[in-house]
Amino acid sequence: MLSLLIISTPAFVVGTVTQMMAIGYNNATGTRFFEFIGETGDVGNYPLADLVDRAQHLLLPTLVLIVLGAASMSRIQRNLMLDSLGADYVRTARAKGLPQSKAVMKHALRTALIPTGTYLAFSVATMFVGATFTERIFSFPGIGQYGVDTITNRDVNGVVAVTAFAGVCVLAGAILSDIMVAILDPRVRLA
Repeated sequence: MLSLLIISTPAFVVGTVTQMMAIGYNNATGTRFFEFIGETGDVGNYPLADLVDRAQHLLLPTLVLIVLGAASMSRIQRNLMLDSLGADYVRTARAKGLPQSKAVMKHALRTALIPTGTYLAFSVATMFVGATFTERIFSFPGIGQYGVDTITNRDVNGVVAVTAFAGVCVLAGAILSDIMVAILDPRVRLA
């Protein structure tokens, strides 16, 4: 039910609620653990200060993208597992004396992960271009925000560059998907 609620909530609402919770946490603890507005510039003189500042700014947008992706992924995986658990080969494995946990892990889960792995590979690849709302809410410059800006400003070269990058991301997702299927499915081997 929680995943359905998250799927039904727009990304800008999830981002805004996350910002409000982060502000509440920062105020309650008296720290600036969660940073999400612009670059602070006040990183201090200790080693890796710039890296820590960048990680603080990346934490909330990454969390929002993971929560949104995990919600849809869990719904897909749940349906695939229900289909796999009712399959004949799982019942046959159980009838031959295989314990329930081994039948689920070795037979049902491995089979159900094949379509999920394909979906995950394409989701991660296209997330670089499709996180426009999250980039806008957290004032984080990215490819999605740049793509919207180039369309708004009628910059043909920028639109072509973003489209080409999206094509490369999808191509990388397809290659990653093929590798994941070859790992998960013993019937498919790369020659």
